[in-house]
Amino acid sequence: MLYENGSWTYKSQDKVNTGKISINKTSYKKGKNSNFLVKSSKTKAGVYIDPSKWSFEKNKVSGDAEYTFNLRGEDLYGQIINERIEVPLETMRKLALENFSGVMSDAKIVKSDYRNVNGLEVLMVHMEGSNDGIKVFYYGYYSNFGGTNQLVVYSTQALFDEYFDEIQTFLNGLILF
Repeated sequence: MLYENGSWTYKSQDKVNTGKISINKTSYKKGKNSNFLVKSSKTKAGVYIDPSKWSFEKNKVSGDAEYTFNLRGEDLYGQIINERIEVPLETMRKLALENFSGVMSDAKIVKSDYRNVNGLEVLMVHMEGSNDGIKVFYYGYYSNFGGTNQLVVYSTQALFDEYFDEIQTFLNGLILF
């Protein structure tokens, strides 16, 4: 595959690091202002958000997301995808990359680790790629208790550092009830 920047790789080359996924020892908790619970109707998962910062709506268009989110007045977006089928977290990392690769020609996993978020073991996956010259990131938490739950945010790579604190606060609202 030839990329826009002139680099190339063999198409069959695995883009997922097949080594062990590291364990992040930090314990993550929901933010003090994240006090509004958006609950799934499909699984026992939800996300606490700060409604003064985040807007949300039930997904009305076709697609997998149950809810979509937007950081008010900003260019940071999110979605929560909930399915009753439990998928192993290691498999979720591979599936997430395959889905992302479907729209991003140079999709890759930048980082992934296991985390404790509100007492729940989750897999964090940070992916980057580009489409038509637009460089984007996906950063999300994946859990598999009582089904598969994916809480992800996305925007352009240039805004990742600027939004990092908001990303962490939003994702750390993930809970099971």
